[in-house]
Amino acid sequence: MARFSPGSAGCFALLGALCLPLPARADPAEQAWTAAGADAATTAAALSAGLAQFNPVGPLGTMAIKGAVMGYIQSQPAQEQTAMYHMASSAWAGAAANNLCWIAGAGPVCLLLGALASHWFWQAGEPERQQALALSRPGQGFTEAAGALEAPGVGQDRLAARAPQQPAPALAPHVGASDAP
Repeated sequence: MARFSPGSAGCFALLGALCLPLPARADPAEQAWTAAGADAATTAAALSAGLAQFNPVGPLGTMAIKGAVMGYIQSQPAQEQTAMYHMASSAWAGAAANNLCWIAGAGPVCLLLGALASHWFWQAGEPERQQALALSRPGQGFTEAAGALEAPGVGQDRLAARAPQQPAPALAPHVGASDAP
């Protein structure tokens, strides 16, 4: 098992430089390509440190699969692409975190760290996925209400439910000509 070395510190810096800004990037495709690059770079570092590849298709097969995944996502309808790019980038960023953990010599706990990193990257993209979903619906967009993003009309129902209910005005008795003094 590899031990932590100064070279490993460079790998952690690489993950921080490439992956931590992922949720802040505007373009989901750029996020996915960056995460794919981080996974590839950390895989190369792990292999050069003498660690074994768990992926049965090897490094070249992995790169080919990543290219195919990105091509598939680009061929999908625009409203589905954001979520698909986020799935890919969260998986690849988690794989990069897993690789760095193994390089540092932390052992099997790295599998958990990689899964947690993947989950964190997925959760960080939730507002962007919700916005893309709302914008894909005709005539809808996002408005900010009560500190949260809501689709138009959603907050109106909730506000109406909290409004005090006014009783209907009582009807005045009908005064006709025969009722006059």
